[in-house]
Amino acid sequence: MSRRRYVPVLLGAALLVSLSAGPGRAANEGLAREVLSPPGQVVVATVNAEQANVLGLYTFKQLYQLAIALRSRPVAFDGGSVGAVSAPDVLTLQEMSVANVEILQNLLNQRSRYAYELAVADGSKAKFLYNSETLQLLGPPTAWVDPCKSDPGGKGIRMYQFARFAEKASGLTFTLAGIHFQPRYPEAPDPSRCRVSNVAELHRQLAGETNPVIVGGDFNYRATEKPRECDPDERSNPTEWWSLMTKSLVGEPAFVDAVRETTRRTGQSLADEWTFEAKALQQSCTGAATYVRNRIDYLFARGAVVAAAHADHPGWAGETPGTRHPTNKAYSDHRFVLGRFVLGGTPRPQPPVTAAAKGGAIGLTWVPTENATGYALYRARSRGAYALVQRVDATTTQFADVATTHGHRYRYAIAAVGADGAQSFESRGSWATADGRGPRVTGFSPWSSATRVPLGSDIIVRYDERVAPSSVTAETVKLVRKPRHPGGPEMRIAGEVRVTSSHTIEFDPYGKLDRKRTYSLVVRPVLDVLGNKGVWRWSRFTT
Repeated sequence: MSRRRYVPVLLGAALLVSLSAGPGRAANEGLAREVLSPPGQVVVATVNAEQANVLGLYTFKQLYQLAIALRSRPVAFDGGSVGAVSAPDVLTLQEMSVANVEILQNLLNQRSRYAYELAVADGSKAKFLYNSETLQLLGPPTAWVDPCKSDPGGKGIRMYQFARFAEKASGLTFTLAGIHFQPRYPEAPDPSRCRVSNVAELHRQLAGETNPVIVGGDFNYRATEKPRECDPDERSNPTEWWSLMTKSLVGEPAFVDAVRETTRRTGQSLADEWTFEAKALQQSCTGAATYVRNRIDYLFARGAVVAAAHADHPGWAGETPGTRHPTNKAYSDHRFVLGRFVLGGTPRPQPPVTAAAKGGAIGLTWVPTENATGYALYRARSRGAYALVQRVDATTTQFADVATTHGHRYRYAIAAVGADGAQSFESRGSWATADGRGPRVTGFSPWSSATRVPLGSDIIVRYDERVAPSSVTAETVKLVRKPRHPGGPEMRIAGEVRVTSSHTIEFDPYGKLDRKRTYSLVVRPVLDVLGNKGVWRWSRFTT
């Protein structure tokens, strides 16, 4: 019998809400298949969950919906949006009490095949939940003090944290920092400089970290001078804090804005990457009264390759500001940001070259990648997420995928594997459509069962794909005049068979057909350009 955990929910009087402890139970029904990120990569989520207050029933419902959302939202893998979901390796949580983080931890562990552990420094506004199957915490988190909230005698101090982790599959290490800057610092000597001061202090705290660094949290301000409504793709001048955050400092690579990096690289817009919606109507830069939406939660990376990063879209939001999604429930007044990062390893491979082959096989060839000890081959269908097809050694640069279905379009990518087993950023995708059958006849002229066909008509056969001309012979089309009376002799009509286009062949009788006679047409199988053989077809018509 499985153990049961009980979490008190304060709602006037104390209520007991039962949470079954076992992972992978019936609560997983209806959720997408969960997978781990590839070796040498980590999936990071930053969540501002508005859960700092005493737990009540409404708060618990939000925590429940947050667990569902984190468990069911796919991580973009070259555009895949249906299918497998990458379980977050680590979450940085803001505006949550330790007690509420522990409840979220229990909820995640119920709905995941993996166990999440808590990492938090005393007094830190940020907390971490990490997947103990994929990551190892390297020592306790380190806390630092907000320079504009550092007076214990005033309104207290405000602390943030960073921690070092090792990705178990590859042994690669990284540092994660979590912050939650205040929107205003009225008690500071110069409130307008506090956000810049905090970014400068963040750089100072992380200056000694030589491994890849990821920063997640609520910066409480947009990246550009113009608001989102008047600059949806963030092309206007950057704000001072964002410029400093992404500035290349002496001896260090620059931090990159992971969501902006993803959208710029893939040609997408930042319009739907907002993370916070105002709770009251405001006059926007367009002059209209609306529930203003802004991007104020971020993931930044230094020394790691951004594979993909996006705000939870659509999350709980409707298309129109102030509206809600018809089925996705609200879990906060913010939408979380989810990113996948490559910690090291070999360079990104070039896309594979794909080619359809006979019998439905799809062949892949690719250019060798420097320092690769092997390759991981991925395949997706339609909008589905990638799934691992095969791992091959470094001497292999080609592969034939025979587990396909005729007519289905597939997308392929390859990742190079380094000596430590870490996978590179996967290549861009290459498409191919499986062709496992020969040409099918789609129509005749005259059409089947036609009557009063003109005596001088040619016979045209149409196919659903290109026909190999070499497979068309004088025997491909056979036209027979049926006897006028039962038991009478049939007569084959002489004529010329020729290919008239890539998808049609024609039979041209040497003479005119007879009046008021029925003719039978037999079409033998032909081959397509790959060598797949078609099927027989029959038809008849009357002049």
